Amino acid sequence: MVWKTSSDRFASVLSLILLGLVFSFPFITWSFLWRKAEFLNQQESLDKYGSTYNEIRTNSKAALMYNVLYMLRRLWITGIVILIKKDSYL
Repeated sequence: MVWKTSSDRFASVLSLILLGLVFSFPFITWSFLWRKAEFLNQQESLDKYGSTYNEIRTNSKAALMYNVLYMLRRLWITGIVILIKKDSYL
């Protein structure tokens, strides 16, 4: 990869950082929910983080994985769509 200007370098580094954040977000969410599983039924946790696990059973750690798997599936599908659009022969 050849960068002609410093703005090319900046854009490339920024895009790699943002890509890393997007792909790490489901794992950060999983880690948070896994560690806080026993406190999720408390009112303070519901007020602060309730949208992360809205309408999901909190008595099972496997049920807490639903949102994480949903995010990973959406990232996977988005990547496939981008790849197909880029390489139309697929």
